[in-house]
Amino acid sequence: WPRVAREAGLTTVATHIGPRDVMPFMMSGRGARFLDACARYGIQVEHELHAIDWLLPRAMFATDPSFFRMNAKGERTPDSNCCPSNPFALEVIACRAVEAARVCRSTTGRYFYWMTDNGEKCNCPKCKPLSGAEQAVIVENAIVRALRVEIDPNATLAHLAYQFTMDPPRLVKPDPHLFLEFAPIERWHAKGVQRREPLAEGGSWLAKLD
Repeated sequence: WPRVAREAGLTTVATHIGPRDVMPFMMSGRGARFLDACARYGIQVEHELHAIDWLLPRAMFATDPSFFRMNAKGERTPDSNCCPSNPFALEVIACRAVEAARVCRSTTGRYFYWMTDNGEKCNCPKCKPLSGAEQAVIVENAIVRALRVEIDPNATLAHLAYQFTMDPPRLVKPDPHLFLEFAPIERWHAKGVQRREPLAEGGSWLAKLD
């Protein structure tokens, strides 16, 4: 991949899917050879990770359900995401993000730890007024601050605008070291990105780009 990327005029290769997939690879001989090849061909390395279920292990639900989101019925559930209003949950998430970053170092300083694909937000009394994007930003703020202390003082972190995190945050201020990763999965690609008609649910940022 590094050689192919160089031949194609690309600058960066990103690993994927999640920490439990990528960390063993990066600690293996294959991972070391991959990094060496990237350095040889002048290719940067990032890690774009579906991470929340690793950052906050689902097994912790048995110990403290309050770390996890509340569904619309008022029940705590470990099915996706977390309770961003729980400071201890944020501490676990931030510490494990640092643990992952020690193994999966970004050569660009950009890090990617995503919430659950097509997940749902927390509906506890503290979280319910917040949008999915705002809940994600709370988590991301905690992660990027830990990364900048423990891993790289210049680290930045993606906010993935995707599905339930698409609407711009208004009640929560993003840390200045977050950057926007825009992934309008439901966009109709036959139309330009500047179209102003209503898009599929979750696509509201598209109409604001111009």
